[in-house]
Amino acid sequence: MNEFADLEERLARYRPATPSDAARRRTAALLHAGTGAGTRRWRLVAAGLALALLSTTAWWVRQLSLEQDASAAIPQDFAQKWAASSREIVADAQSDARVIIVLFTDWQCPPCVDLYPDLTSLVESYNRAHKGQVDLIVRDWPLSSACNPHVPVVRYQVACDLASAVRVSRKHAREAAMVDWIRSNRDRLSDPDAANSIRNELGRLLVGADLDAELAAAAASVREDVSGSAVIINATPTVFVNGIRLVNPTPSVVEWAIRLELARTSQ
Repeated sequence: MNEFADLEERLARYRPATPSDAARRRTAALLHAGTGAGTRRWRLVAAGLALALLSTTAWWVRQLSLEQDASAAIPQDFAQKWAASSREIVADAQSDARVIIVLFTDWQCPPCVDLYPDLTSLVESYNRAHKGQVDLIVRDWPLSSACNPHVPVVRYQVACDLASAVRVSRKHAREAAMVDWIRSNRDRLSDPDAANSIRNELGRLLVGADLDAELAAAAASVREDVSGSAVIINATPTVFVNGIRLVNPTPSVVEWAIRLELARTSQ
C-alpha cells in the first residue's frame, strides 16, 4: 500500500486560488515596467530601500569615525602631564562614581556660568554610556570677601547673592532655570539694583516659597562651605577631576580628563 496515496490524491485535487483581476492589475503595476505608474512606484520602492541602506551604513561609518576621532583626540603631551600630575584631597568630593568632577565656581564669573551647562551636558553624555560612573559636584567659591574669608576683596558685587540664589533654586529643582537667567542677564548684574533683580527672579521661579528663610539658610551654608574647604582656590572656574586640578578649563580638557580617568579606573 502506498503510504503517500492519500497525500498524492489531495495534491492532485488542489487548485490554487485564482487572483482577482484587481489584484493582478496592482501586482503588474508595481512589479512590471509595462506602465508608467508601475515604473514610478517600483523606482520609489527601490529608492526607499536604497536610502534606508545608505542611511544605516552612513550611521555606522559615522560611529566608527567618532570612536576613532575620540581615541586620537587626546594630545599626547596632555596625557603625559596628566599621568604625572599629583592628586589633591578634595574633602567634599564624596561619591561612589569612578570619575568625580568638582567644580568651584562663582556665579557672577562669566567663564564659570558658561562652563557649567557644558559640564552638565558632558557628564550626562558620558553617564548614558557608562551607567552613572561620572559625577559632577558643584561648590561655590564667590570672589567676594562678603561671604568668602579666603578672598580679601569684593571682586563681584552680587557673587554672594547669586551663590545663595542658585542653592535655593537647586533645592527646588529649578537650578537650570536660574542659571539660564544669570547667563541672559549677566550685563545687568553690575547694576545697583542687581541684588533685588536676583531676588525677584527667584521669587518668580519659586512662587510661594519663604525666600527670607531659605536665602538666609543658603547664605550660611555658602559661608560654612568656603570656610571649611580643604583646598584653596585662586581662580574660578577651577575643576578637580579625581583630585587633579584644572584651572580655567575648557570642556574639551575636562572631557580628555574624564576619558583618561575612565580608562585608568577600568584597569
